Amino acid sequence: MKSLLENYGKLPLPSQRIPHTQGEIATNLYYAHREGKMSSILSNYGKSAASPRRVPNVKGDA
Repeated sequence: MKSLLENYGKLPLPSQRIPHTQGEIATNLYYAHREGKMSSILSNYGKSAASPRRVPNVKGDA
């Protein structure tokens, strides 16, 4: 722990090439929700019919 504190500030900054930070994703979701793009998804959540695709690893549905 002591060496970590001694080396703090000497380490190079990480590259800023991360495509999405957590705040950027949250901001995008916030504006998408405000513009009404997610309202249909949220209003149908849990009420929509099940997907017609079969899940291959569910037991008892051979």
